[in-house]
Amino acid sequence: DAYCVPLWLPPVALLLNLLDPPQKSEKPLAKPWYLMLVPAVALVVLVFTNDLHRFVFSFPKGLEFGNKIYTRGPGYFLILLWITGLYVGCGILMYVKCRISHCRKKAWIPLTLFILCFGISLVCAKWDLPYLRMPEAVTFSVVIVCESLLRSGFVPTNVDYAKFFDTADISASIADKELHIALRSKNAPALTQAQAQAAAESGKILLSEDTVLRAKPIRGGAVYWTEDLSVINRINGELAETNQTLSEEGDLIAAENRLKEQQSRIEEQNKLYRGIFSVFRPHLQKIKAAFAKANTEEEKDKALRMAVVYGVYLKRRSNLAMLAKDGEARFSELLYCVRESTDALSFYGAASSVVCEGEGVYPIGHITLLYEFFEACIEHALPGLSACFVRLQAQGTGLFCRVALDRATGHLQADWRQKERSKAGATLSVEEQDETLYVTLSLGGEEARV
Repeated sequence: DAYCVPLWLPPVALLLNLLDPPQKSEKPLAKPWYLMLVPAVALVVLVFTNDLHRFVFSFPKGLEFGNKIYTRGPGYFLILLWITGLYVGCGILMYVKCRISHCRKKAWIPLTLFILCFGISLVCAKWDLPYLRMPEAVTFSVVIVCESLLRSGFVPTNVDYAKFFDTADISASIADKELHIALRSKNAPALTQAQAQAAAESGKILLSEDTVLRAKPIRGGAVYWTEDLSVINRINGELAETNQTLSEEGDLIAAENRLKEQQSRIEEQNKLYRGIFSVFRPHLQKIKAAFAKANTEEEKDKALRMAVVYGVYLKRRSNLAMLAKDGEARFSELLYCVRESTDALSFYGAASSVVCEGEGVYPIGHITLLYEFFEACIEHALPGLSACFVRLQAQGTGLFCRVALDRATGHLQADWRQKERSKAGATLSVEEQDETLYVTLSLGGEEARV
């Protein structure tokens, strides 16, 4: 029964070694992992106490014929499953942790050998072959699979490192604590003690115009390697010549870019001014027509008061046009516009008042549409308007403006700015009660309670 010890404990030791490789932090493996030794020891005890329970092997004709006539019980196959599972886990863990591409490409070799050896072990477990028994089959299988892992590179080995370093296509050297070169590749230059000392102190020195020597301390000494700067120096020289050739062209391109930037900025301003002027043109024509018809001082005074009303609108409307590039504006901007316009109406001779509820930030297009709606109400109500009461309200995503007009000369039609209202989701309502006209524009949400 003692043959079970070298069969069941090595896979556990191999798995623990894979879980706890050497690290710089030297942080030990978590202690719960060592509990994996408990099932292995328990299985060993299970075999050693087989005479008590006959769970692993049973002997139908007694122990005197035990070497020839015996049967394998469930415990035997449980042990076989435990060993197989551990080795499969070790193989998967090796493949996952391997970072060398050419080693990962050879993973089929140990996998094929593992499957082949596993099959042979199953044959030995099913039939007692005279030339190969189950313990020997498992032992040789472990040796073969481990050797394939070593040969494939999944398990690092400390073999021929010096030869590998000498034949590697690198330019590097390794020195001891006294900075004496102990190992040097065939492409590495011979270093003097002074060069090694200077590189170790500063981290790098120039060996020539095209070669730099770098150094880094390691445990027990230092490592040196060279970098070839010839290609970089050649490219830098070509770039210097090219830069010299293109310097004048670069200045011209920079000047052209500045000119294009200025032109773009001017074009943007002109576009903004054209948009503002297209809005102002009808009102300027009304102001011009009012002064052209004024003959008496009273008519001129009335035309002047109307010009003040239109002038305030033009001023505030231009401010909103300036804010349009930001895309949004505070609800208070609409209040400032309407309040200044109502002050102008008071100067015109119509009693005016504004009430505002709510605050927030809203699309500038909605703010502008509400102010244009208010101005349109005033224009249709003049010149007979005697009083104006405005109520502004912001509720969540909804904006509302209601204008009450006394003795209004005219009022907005139901199809006023129909396309813009449909796009903004706005509704327009007009009511008239006892010579007072109530006009409401609502954008989103339920209609304001005014």
